[in-house]
Amino acid sequence: MRNIQVSTNCQQNNIEIRKGICIIASTNATKMKRYIYLILFLFIVGLTACQKQSHILPLLQEAETLMDSRPDSSLCLLESVQSPENLSAAEYATWCLLVTQARDKNYVEHTSDSLIGVAVRYFEKQKDPLRYAKALYYEGRIYQDLGDIEKAMFLFVKSLDIGKQTSDYLQLFLTSSRLGTLYARLNVQDKAMNAYHDALQYAFASCDSSSISYGYSYIGRAYSLSEEWEQSLVYYEKALLVATQIKDFQAMELAMNEYVAVCVNADRYDKISDYVNRLLKAKQEGNDKVGNLEQFYFTIGDLYRHVGKADEAILYLEKALQSDNLHTLSGSSQCLYFLYEEQKQYEKAVQYNNKYWMYIDSIQKIENKNMVLEIEAKYNYEKMQKENLQLQLQNVRIVCEGILGLLVLLGIVFAMIKIYRRRLKDKIQLVSELREQLEVLQNESSANLQNLEENQAEALVLSRQIETLQQEFKKLEEELRYSDEHNQIEVDKLSRQLKEKAVHIDQIEGARSMLINKNKKLEEKNLDLKEMIHALQEKFSIQISNKNSDTPNMYSFSLIVKMRAEEASLQDEEWEELLIIVNLLHKNFVDRLSVCFPKLNSDDIKLCCLTKLMFTNEEISSFLDIQKDAVIKRKQRLKPKFGKESWGKGGFDSFIDDF
Repeated sequence: MRNIQVSTNCQQNNIEIRKGICIIASTNATKMKRYIYLILFLFIVGLTACQKQSHILPLLQEAETLMDSRPDSSLCLLESVQSPENLSAAEYATWCLLVTQARDKNYVEHTSDSLIGVAVRYFEKQKDPLRYAKALYYEGRIYQDLGDIEKAMFLFVKSLDIGKQTSDYLQLFLTSSRLGTLYARLNVQDKAMNAYHDALQYAFASCDSSSISYGYSYIGRAYSLSEEWEQSLVYYEKALLVATQIKDFQAMELAMNEYVAVCVNADRYDKISDYVNRLLKAKQEGNDKVGNLEQFYFTIGDLYRHVGKADEAILYLEKALQSDNLHTLSGSSQCLYFLYEEQKQYEKAVQYNNKYWMYIDSIQKIENKNMVLEIEAKYNYEKMQKENLQLQLQNVRIVCEGILGLLVLLGIVFAMIKIYRRRLKDKIQLVSELREQLEVLQNESSANLQNLEENQAEALVLSRQIETLQQEFKKLEEELRYSDEHNQIEVDKLSRQLKEKAVHIDQIEGARSMLINKNKKLEEKNLDLKEMIHALQEKFSIQISNKNSDTPNMYSFSLIVKMRAEEASLQDEEWEELLIIVNLLHKNFVDRLSVCFPKLNSDDIKLCCLTKLMFTNEEISSFLDIQKDAVIKRKQRLKPKFGKESWGKGGFDSFIDDF
């Protein structure tokens, strides 16, 4: 797959070169050199990238291949990479995972999770369960070395969950066995046993004999922790059988060491000879391939010492002194000290006792050094954890402040939206009311115009009648003038006819005068209506054109529309609005009335305003909630307050109209 990617990148570079050549062919000669240099540069960069990729990818593959058989060579190969942080994201994440794995297999104690963290984050995003599970496992190994057992267990469990999505049974075996070891360390025997059994099942699924041998040994260990010695020996013998068949001396070493310890605790010294025979047979078959053979010799020598076979014990303990392991050397020297002291060979006893303390001193120095390094690593780790915690807290605080600010901003926006919607609703309602008021006034104005036209037509008819009667009257006068003086009867007749004509003319003239006055009032009323319509139109246009403005400082005329439609008594607030409207329509009528006639009270002014608006006595009685006759009496009682000569012949209504 990686080779395909390398080839694809090279092909893409070649495509870019071809595109550049096409561009060169379409340009002039001056620009051609510039493009040639550019294409050559891209070509060199492309070749460099391809060489780089072709170099690093095989190196990572080789390191991964050597990981199980030669982990030391794999680590050297990985550490030879120069500036690995400059690799691509995929290559760098793979390198971080392999380096952590190689260090773990070479028993290099982990002190930081910085590298494995890169691998965990990358493979999690890439949805790669195989490498993600492995990265989680080695992150758990790091935290196990750092002493954070709780987090290590969490990572192992998570690695198992992710790994179950794959068929990497060896990794599942490794994770389950490591989890069982942690459970055993915490003395949770039932969970440890379950984890070890799961590990053995994964080992069988992988068909890896070495893993099967280790799986048997782990279950034997779990039974030994529960002091179920016979069951423990059964599983250790199975482990030894498998390890011997495949000649896996490391698995054999693990099984044999723990097997002997169980024999000692179970007082099964009869099995020691079988153990020794197996060891010697393994040595003959494997030669130098046997793992830590000196450790075997020490274990056998110590066992012979415990059963009282001093000669056999000394033989194997002296062979164990060929080891380069300080713990094996110190243990063998101490056992030899005890044996020679029991035999009263004090010179040799002192010699081996001195060696024992020399080895112990060396071990102590190494342990102290390791302890210092471990303390420093834990201190650095804790310091890094605190810094990370502070950074996380700072980030959380920043996020919280951002969220709080966002919530405040959203609150303000929602409040503004709510206020805008409320104002918009009010404006829509106001515009609707104004439209209704305008329609009512326009209808009333149309009706008044129609009445005016009808009255004008009626007045024209009356004028024509008067003209006809006047002609007839004139004709009768002429007939009377030329009549015989002696014809008294005819004269009387004509005189009567003249009187009747004169009376008829006076009646018609009176009707015409009344009609003229009525038309005058209608015209004045129509003018008032036109002013109201004009005001409403201005108000309506303002509301439509200026959506952001508040309600203009202008009183609504809806009250007058309501009064003409309903004829009901008014509330105090409506009376106040009515006085303002009359003031606006009729040049401060109320103010002028109050100044000129200070004796008028509030009820008198209300009556004057209703009259000024040309409401009939019947309508006024509804607004004031009194009888129609009471309205007429109130108007008559107002005359003294206006003065004797104020009304004139036209009466109260005529005076108010003219005021």
